[in-house]
Amino acid sequence: MKVNAQNMGISIHTLRAWLKQHNIDRHFDSMFAKYTEVKKYQKRGLSAQKIADKTGFALMTVYKYMRMDSFDKQTEKDKLSSFDTSHSETVIKSVSYDQQEILNNILKLHVPSGVYDCDLTTSKGNFYKYGVVPMPRLKYDKHPQVEGVLPLEGAEKIEDDSLNSIVIDPPFLILQPQWLKNSKVKERFDSFDTMEDAEQANKYLLKLAWAKLKNKGILVFKTMDIRAENRNIWMSFYVQQWANEIGFELIDTFILIAPTKILNRGMHQKVARKYHSYFFVFQKKK
Repeated sequence: MKVNAQNMGISIHTLRAWLKQHNIDRHFDSMFAKYTEVKKYQKRGLSAQKIADKTGFALMTVYKYMRMDSFDKQTEKDKLSSFDTSHSETVIKSVSYDQQEILNNILKLHVPSGVYDCDLTTSKGNFYKYGVVPMPRLKYDKHPQVEGVLPLEGAEKIEDDSLNSIVIDPPFLILQPQWLKNSKVKERFDSFDTMEDAEQANKYLLKLAWAKLKNKGILVFKTMDIRAENRNIWMSFYVQQWANEIGFELIDTFILIAPTKILNRGMHQKVARKYHSYFFVFQKKK
């Protein structure tokens, strides 16, 4: 729970209160996530020891899930699972405090294979680090930081019209060099120097995804609106516009709500602080 709270930027007390309020069965969800991860590697023919090495699970835990043919829901009758959509209380919603929940919900609704084919902006792999969201087969980034992630230019060699799904999460900050001296957000996130740089990068990624996706393939694109260059920049609008010009159709939208925000001291607030980002689900339609 401590790791999840840190990942969401909230206190353990706040996370516990939210789970209690929504009657979420964390024990079941944790077991189901482990079962799904083990089965993924089992289908690839990996041994129990290799699965344990890859997932960090205990060897006996791996053996237990490898022997299971299915994972039946056995939870308290008054508890809910975030993986169970058979009740109205757990219906897939358009908003969430957890980006991994959003990514899994998109898989359930729009990606029949249950796993994304490719991530063009993997970075450190935070979307997949807890094993809740299956790791894509193909992983790229402009500046690879972890093993298994390839330079972005390598994605251009992927056969055109060959992928069923792609994930893109480009930098969303626009911070001019003179602003960075005391910037806490810059310490954690990449950024662009100008809006022109941001537009060029976003358009490049959209065009690359269009070329590599099959007809009716799914693109998951994360973005958010910001205030930079002394003005509001409605990146969510621009991304939709650029995607539409290329030929993508927006078929679903999810909103990630941030419980907390990194703020720099001494900044005078002029507009509402943005506490949300978007996961747009685009479909390629020729």
